[in-house]
Amino acid sequence: MLQNPLSKLVKLDLSNSCISDEGAAALGGGLKKNNKLKKLTVQRIESITPSGWAAFFRGMSNSNSSLNELDLEDNDEIGDEGAVALSGAFAGNNSLKCLDLSSIKFISTNNWIALLKSLFNPDSVLEKLYMYNNDIDDEVVTFLGGALVNNATLKSLSLMYNRSITERGWAAFFGRLSNRGWKTLASVLCNKSSIDSIYRSNHTLQDVGWINNRQSSR
Repeated sequence: MLQNPLSKLVKLDLSNSCISDEGAAALGGGLKKNNKLKKLTVQRIESITPSGWAAFFRGMSNSNSSLNELDLEDNDEIGDEGAVALSGAFAGNNSLKCLDLSSIKFISTNNWIALLKSLFNPDSVLEKLYMYNNDIDDEVVTFLGGALVNNATLKSLSLMYNRSITERGWAAFFGRLSNRGWKTLASVLCNKSSIDSIYRSNHTLQDVGWINNRQSSR
């Protein structure tokens, strides 16, 4: 169906299904030749193993892809193997605008960083990124903060319920932490150290959401 040149399918939701590794590989293969589908939702599929997810992500690498939204929420089985393949799929992606990676655990720090590097590649048009309840750590969120400094496309970012991030990690991301809570996003949105730094700062990000163990803020 996805490879049919006459197909007009633009949205596909396969959440909570019993797709096997073989089905996941076939789905990725279909996406590799598809230039019509704009939104794919595959939440909570426990029957796909890390190898199956890797096969799916390798297949979906498509320079002519029209996929704007990809929702992978609540798929712990992706793991490191799947994350590596997903990084490769995003390396030159210039169509994806909304990505949900929420509630995906069991990915190592190094592979989270590699995945974020691929997402913020020079061709990226990503506008919305959801990464809540992932147990990402200080190193990951610090890298993310640095990646956003010169990013000109991301408008919305959610990091809620990542309780493995300490105050040190949040401070590195947001720039300044007071005794009463977060006072500013200045270091991310506007580096005032020089005129050139102001010019190169991120002036695109509009919405950031986060929650830690003791307070909720937006």
